[in-house]
Amino acid sequence: MNDNPTEIAEHLVNEHGMDGALRTAIDGTADANAENDMYRLSIWRDVKRILKVMTVK
Repeated sequence: MNDNPTEIAEHLVNEHGMDGALRTAIDGTADANAENDMYRLSIWRDVKRILKVMTVK
């Protein structure tokens, strides 16, 4: 899987359902933040944004 937030979000929903996908994204954001990994942090923030949009639909 590449670093495409849309693909990551879709994959997470398919694998874990919406609740699990959101939990995974939140945990990924926390891990990236703890490791001061700004690139991964930006990817996870985009994934969370996309998942939130998906929940509205």
